Amino acid sequence: MLLTVMLIEAGSEFSHSGPPSKAPTPATYEDADLVLYRQFITRVAQGDAYYPMAADELRRGNYPLRPFVAFRLPLLTEVSAALGTHVMLGLLWGLIGAASLAWWVRLKSVFERPTQRMVATLFIIIGLMIATRTELVTVHEIWAGVLITLALALYEPQRFWPALITIFAAVMIRETALPFALLFGVLALWHKRWREALAWAGVMLCFGLVLWFHYLNVSAVTTLADPTSPGWTRFGGWLNYITAMRDTSALRVLPGWLSAIVVPLALLGWASWRSPTGLRGSLLLSGYALMLMIFGRADNFYWGLLSAPLLLLGLIFLPRALLDLIHSASRRAAN
Repeated sequence: MLLTVMLIEAGSEFSHSGPPSKAPTPATYEDADLVLYRQFITRVAQGDAYYPMAADELRRGNYPLRPFVAFRLPLLTEVSAALGTHVMLGLLWGLIGAASLAWWVRLKSVFERPTQRMVATLFIIIGLMIATRTELVTVHEIWAGVLITLALALYEPQRFWPALITIFAAVMIRETALPFALLFGVLALWHKRWREALAWAGVMLCFGLVLWFHYLNVSAVTTLADPTSPGWTRFGGWLNYITAMRDTSALRVLPGWLSAIVVPLALLGWASWRSPTGLRGSLLLSGYALMLMIFGRADNFYWGLLSAPLLLLGLIFLPRALLDLIHSASRRAAN
């Protein structure tokens, strides 16, 4: 019943193409940011160079220009300006379909009953529904979150290139996707898969060079007189994480107290999935949870979009997790 309600409500909430509300929530994103990104695309399409244009628009909107990470990486803007909104929407929806299909295939060996597999895939689809909103096609975290979701389903140690390319694309769109690449690289080293570890090191090296050029270009169009970001270290704790997950997923259709229960239960479900995919997903979600608990202001809720599409899948493993806890408690009581 809960799944049905979430699916229906999420569809009506996230799939329309009308204008976003003024409320600064992740499901609608902030109007000012959406206008800013659309203006970026419009001006680049008209022939303006990205960095001078971005500095001009950030100043016009009273946004901070320093440090250099206050500027988004230019890839999504450049591609959007070249291809147009309709093509970009088609690409995004294609990635959403690919991610859903990839998880359907990934979960084939996990569940014996087709019904369980279908429900599990529906949890992924629900998590991805926010990305179907037309006005959010310019949001960098939307693209990165969909790509991360796809990459986790694609990954195979013997054939890691599809996942590697997918994650590299996510990192090039939003640098906060880099921890996912680091996670894969560390696990490859841990398991002594040297060729794969070298490939992930190459991803990080290439991105490091891109980030250096990004820094140089931003430095060329900013001055010490430009406003500086107030910083991101806020130690918002568990409440900040719960709020971000609720606001960037279908959980926003539930009461706040129920969301606060569902999120840790979903994490518990992920932690109980004993498989390489379960381990990677659990570590990814835990890592981003830690990031949101330590870093990020209230208006940085959209960072949750990077991991929110995967969160609800953990609920399908929750019965198994609870049974394991009960059996463990029973054995301890017997001893």
